[in-house]
Amino acid sequence: MKRYPQARPLRAVLSGRGHGRVSRRMPYHRGQRDRSSSCANRKHAFLRIRGRPRRDKARRATQYLGSDDKHVRPEIANLSAAPQHSVVAAARLLDYEQIKGVTERLRRATRVEAFGMGVSAICAELLTHRLIWLGIPIHSTGTVTIARGLAHGLDASSFAIGISYEGMSEETVAFLRTARDRGAHTLAITTREKSAITEVAHEVLLLSSAGPWPEAGSARLMPSMARLSESIAECLKGHKNISSPTPHSHATS
Repeated sequence: MKRYPQARPLRAVLSGRGHGRVSRRMPYHRGQRDRSSSCANRKHAFLRIRGRPRRDKARRATQYLGSDDKHVRPEIANLSAAPQHSVVAAARLLDYEQIKGVTERLRRATRVEAFGMGVSAICAELLTHRLIWLGIPIHSTGTVTIARGLAHGLDASSFAIGISYEGMSEETVAFLRTARDRGAHTLAITTREKSAITEVAHEVLLLSSAGPWPEAGSARLMPSMARLSESIAECLKGHKNISSPTPHSHATS
């Protein structure tokens, strides 16, 4: 009689084992399999319930996004919420009478210098580009040595603006101190009411970056700085004697 090779057991085939070796793993009984599935389902349900508070909290924090944005992930929605909260918080801090006073000084100044370091330098550029087209002779630089030289050239008819998020930038503090020693009126823009930069400035404009303290390089200050720039611009445009929107320097759009 012709003999055929012994067939490999199914579990041996699935486990990759050799011929004739039966897997030691015993199959689940039907009741045991049902109990295992039931435990897994209860575990998944518990994880879903445990995750609800976190998701609900994120949704409440971003509910202003509207019902059409329910598909937005909570972490993305939170990033979108931060700039809007910052603008709202900055608007609450702004004193319109102080803005009017700053506007008057800007109009009377024969020369305006704005300076900041890092992201604050970008904020200074933002303010410069907004006001230069409204006839304000404003200039800004992000180079420390140039800023020091410019500060030495200021006088009583000048206006110096220093921007520092934490208010502790040594370069910005030195810039305002030099400008003040030369007779220029100095303005500090920061988020801290009591800091090194506020001690050397004639007046202080406080901004807000709603939320936790940002990491180095964070652009969280820029939305509130844009709000401040627009507030000053609107106040400037309210004066009839503002010159035509012709830039006083080589600023580009």
